[in-house]
Amino acid sequence: MRCADLTGTWSELRAWFDARNVLVLPRLTGNWPVVQLDGDLAPDRPATGAEVASVVERLRQVVDRFAVPAVYVGTVAGESGAELSGVTIRVMAGGILHELTLTAAWYAGYDIDVEQVLVPVGG
Repeated sequence: MRCADLTGTWSELRAWFDARNVLVLPRLTGNWPVVQLDGDLAPDRPATGAEVASVVERLRQVVDRFAVPAVYVGTVAGESGAELSGVTIRVMAGGILHELTLTAAWYAGYDIDVEQVLVPVGG
């Protein structure tokens, strides 16, 4: 999902995870059934603020409903290295991988395979 305020959205989610003692672990790889939490949004345009809030709430509901103890996160740095251009959050719940990929609205590389360029948090 293309997000106008990626840094703010990710910071808010990190604080929410911290408040619930949810571990934020490095990227998870594997082959599982996947639910794209933003699958009903058009990927060719930035999401509205209401759409971002709705999809982030879906992620929160999965974490709360399944009492998820950890999420798996990969990030993509922007060209300057200081800015964030993408975050993928994966949650294993009920035997299904729930995934949300947030990209900066300006990120020119949106159409590339984000999975191939993700690095662990802090990596």
